[in-house]
Amino acid sequence: MAELIRISKKTATTSALELYEKNEPKPKVGTYSIVLDGSGAPVCIAQTERVEIKNFNKVTDDHAYLEGEWNGIEA
Repeated sequence: MAELIRISKKTATTSALELYEKNEPKPKVGTYSIVLDGSGAPVCIAQTERVEIKNFNKVTDDHAYLEGEWNGIEA
């Protein structure tokens, strides 16, 4: 997944709001995140550009496409 983010095939993600702890910070516009690979090595830095809260059944096809995990990595 980290490689898909690095090459801009995965440009969106989702998480379940109810899984955040009471005092755990929620995603916020402008926040930077270090993207790690499966062994914990840094791959790239991503910045949150937009945050939306919506019911699962309201997630659009466009958002699902931007999640990009189905795209695979071209050799």
